[in-house]
Amino acid sequence: MALATREIRRVNRLLLRWYEKSARSLKIRERNDPYSVLVVEVMAQQTQISRVETLAERFLARFPTLADLARAETAEVLEAWRGLGYNRRALALHRAAATAHARGGLPAEVEALEELPGIGPYTARAVAAIAFGGRSIPVDVNIARVVSRILGAGGELKPRALQQAADTFGEPLGEGEAAAWAQAAMDLAATH
Repeated sequence: MALATREIRRVNRLLLRWYEKSARSLKIRERNDPYSVLVVEVMAQQTQISRVETLAERFLARFPTLADLARAETAEVLEAWRGLGYNRRALALHRAAATAHARGGLPAEVEALEELPGIGPYTARAVAAIAFGGRSIPVDVNIARVVSRILGAGGELKPRALQQAADTFGEPLGEGEAAAWAQAAMDLAATH
């Protein structure tokens, strides 16, 4: 089930080449500053990406910086979140912004991001990869499906094993490529 380093590099090269030609055009992918990435990733949980694109613009116009969100009143945050549902995500994002702002900004490391209120493994890895060039691949349902198929594992891998397998693809990548790899795997799973 494990792939040799040479095979991993080949898969990475093919997937990234496919992504260059076939990437879905999403405005939210143009953002790479840590705060905007965090907002978009929290919004994208349990929400269609097409809705996130519109609502993220509105939210970020109201709270353009981490400090703006950290200082906001809860009622303001919930009003700006309107249309996304699952208000607990807005409340967690608000707490995470306040905590990160108090600590001097969003950290670059996965482990430090996971210490923020409401930030789990996927969101921490996505922010680290997209905003900071981290090499850990964030695993969502689509990425899990792609990794499992590449490894021929079907549905056999548990979450920890899936994350470890995904990270083996991230290790040989250059800075910023883990984000592209993850987005490529999402697009591949969404379109095929």
